[in-house]
This record gives sequence, C-alpha cells and structure tokens, in this order.
Amino acid sequence: MKTVFICHNYKDESFASMSYFLGNHLTEEGYRVVFISKDPYFEEQVVKKIGNGELILTSWPSKVKSTGIKDFSWFFKLYKKYLPEVIIGHHNGSITSNITAKFVGGSRTRKIDYHHINSKAIIEAKGKMDLKLRFFFLRKSLFYRLFCDQVICPSQHALEDLEGFFKCRKGRVILNPLPDRMGISKEKNQDGLVFGFLGRLDRNKNILTLMDAFSKLDEEYSGSPIRLKIAGGGELEKEVQKRSGAFSSINYLGSIPYSEVNDFLQSLDFLIIPSKSDVLPTVGIEALRNGIPIIITPQVGLVDFLVEGEEFLLTQGDTNSLYLTLKKVKGLSSEDYSFLKTKARKAFERNFQLDAYIKSMKMSLNL
Repeated sequence: MKTVFICHNYKDESFASMSYFLGNHLTEEGYRVVFISKDPYFEEQVVKKIGNGELILTSWPSKVKSTGIKDFSWFFKLYKKYLPEVIIGHHNGSITSNITAKFVGGSRTRKIDYHHINSKAIIEAKGKMDLKLRFFFLRKSLFYRLFCDQVICPSQHALEDLEGFFKCRKGRVILNPLPDRMGISKEKNQDGLVFGFLGRLDRNKNILTLMDAFSKLDEEYSGSPIRLKIAGGGELEKEVQKRSGAFSSINYLGSIPYSEVNDFLQSLDFLIIPSKSDVLPTVGIEALRNGIPIIITPQVGLVDFLVEGEEFLLTQGDTNSLYLTLKKVKGLSSEDYSFLKTKARKAFERNFQLDAYIKSMKMSLNL
C-alpha cells in the first residue's frame, strides 16, 4: 500500500479543509494516509479504514513548534516505519518532515511544501529589511532549494513572491479550494447598502484607508443609509475601534469565530479587500462561495483568476480611488447587483471547487 504523509490541521473547514478532503479522498482510493495534525491535537494515534485505504491520525510531540529534537526523533521513527512516497507539508511541520526525509530517504520520497508567505507584508510590518529578516529569507530559500522537490503556490502572486524573494524555481500554482457550503442567498439589503471588511487589522490590509474612504462617502450621502461592518483583530484594533465610535454608520464587531464568518458575509452586499499585498485571501473565496461580490485591489492574488467588472470590481488602494469605487457601487441598480452576485458564485464554482484541487494535486504528485 502506497503511503502519503500530510502535515496540516485535520479540519473540514476554511483553509485547512483542502488537506482534510485530499487525505480522505486518497484513503478511499486505497492509499495509506498518515495525517500529522496540529489542530485538532491527537493525544493517541487514531486509525480509520476508509474505502480501500487506511487513514492514520496522529500529532507531533510538541504542540506549538514541531522543530525540536523530540519532534525529529519521533518523525524519524514514523518515516522509517511507513517509508512514504510523498510528504505534503504546511507551515513549520514541513521543516521537520522534509529535512528528515531528505537525509534518511534521499530521493525516495517526493517532498512538497506550501508557500503561504506574503513577503511584502512581512517587510512592511517590520518596517525595514533588517538582519533578522534577511536571515529568515535566506534560511527559507535554502530550505526550498535543498529540501523540497516542489513548492505549491496558491496564486500567481504567491509564485512571484517565491521566485522573487526566495530565488526558488520549483513553484507550481494550484488554487486553494473550499468545501461548497453556500449560505442562503439574498437580494440587496433593503435598509441600505452594507459594505464589509473581514481580516487582520494591520497596515498591509489597508483598513484605515478604507475607513477614510467610507467616511467621505458617508458624509456626502448623510441622508442615505449605508454601512461599513468591520470584523477582525490586530495591531490597529484600538485605532479602528476609536474611529468607528465616531461614526454611527461604521460597526466594528471585533474578532469573530470562524463559525460566524458565513453569517457575517451573508449580511453584506459587498466585501472589500483593500490590501496592499495579499497572495490569496481565503475570505475572498468564502465571499464568492456565498455569491457576495468583492471589491479588491490589483495587489490581491484573486485578480489573476477572475473577470474584472463581472466577478470582481477593481479599485486602487488610496483613499480617493476607494471612495470613487464605493460611490459607483452605491449607484448600481438591483439588476446590476443580481448580475454581480450570480457571477461571483460562478467564479467560485469555476476556480475553487475541491474536486478540481484534488485532481490538480494528484497530477502534481504523480498519484
């Protein structure tokens, strides 16, 4: 029985769901899948017979970073026991697994990692490219080149990040999927247009600029009910809370659990992603899944796969451009809005279905 290792969270929701469903699909087809999960954490190994295969659920010895000596020792024994044909790694789990497999198994095992990094955002958050950051990029670059056979990138933006910052030419673009759980569709809000933002509250996400643009629109149309709903947490949380308190039309909800994301999106007419750089925001895919039109900047990775003016509306990241886009959207008819909703949903169906992801991964892994 051929064996595949997957190092990720064993969850059937959000970003991690792609690994959950890939693992279960391969098991049904007759593979042995050893799924090393951080969340949920398995205190004891769980073995499941699914279809013609076997699914083994286990977790690293360390619950935080799985890069300690005991993690390497534990994985060495696991690797020797099952001798996997493929390892698919996410986050720091791939460091231990790929390095061990390289030294112990050589070229026997195909070692895959995911490039989730947004280098521009990291540099902006740091303020400068200091020595510590340079070392991080060098270390990651060496890891990709020496210990990975392929690096999966969730968008063209991510591939450019991989090649530009890490000088790695092993990348392949495979879009992150989501399980299709469309909420109840609705027409335009009858009590006024509702814009929304969901994400980290930091400078790269450009939330303060969005608030400035919306405030300008709100002042111009003071007699017309429009709202901006913001959900998320981060370094700018206090500033967002302070600014939202000055406008009755801006509602800051704080951080919300993932179980409430669908309801939040369904309460909106438009989701806005005004980021300065974003490789492939999951919240954008979730909005499309629910038929919620999105407004994004050219720096958001979704632009490479969607049709402008139909499946997304394009804006620039400055205050005036955002204001003009919001103003244009406010003037849309109900027919125009219904058209955008339909196109948003079709964009999800075309690009982000699990079946297409699993097919692409199997081709990439030669399974």
